[in-house]
Amino acid sequence: MKKLFIISILLVVIIALLVGCAQPAKDQAEKEEKVLRVGVINQDRIWTESAKAKEYQSELNTKIEGIQDRYKDELENLSEEEQVKKHEEAYKEINNIQTELKEKFRQEIQSVVEEIAKTKNLDIVLNKEDVRYGGIDLTDEVIKKLK
Repeated sequence: MKKLFIISILLVVIIALLVGCAQPAKDQAEKEEKVLRVGVINQDRIWTESAKAKEYQSELNTKIEGIQDRYKDELENLSEEEQVKKHEEAYKEINNIQTELKEKFRQEIQSVVEEIAKTKNLDIVLNKEDVRYGGIDLTDEVIKKLK
């Protein structure tokens, strides 16, 4: 009788452990079944076709012309060595402005992409070049919103 009682308790404990261990596996399986919603964007098209990109390019061109005019006037009475230094300064200044404008535009793209992704309940947005197949193309919508 005592042996039967001990065996019964052991069986109950084993069954309880098995049921407890099986539950997380069921939860894990449910998590794995979730479908990932992926959006894609074509960065090249955004950088070349959007009105905002053209606006930034125009701003850059205007600033480059201003820098070139300013340095052109300064170069007239300088030695060759000093002229080289002035050219390097101008190049660095143009490079800094270009980097600054690119970063501002990149942040605007990021903001628009996040907004669109939230409204479409997307889990992730990737560059179209990195995706071989599938995904919801958001490029046209991003270009329209970048005014």
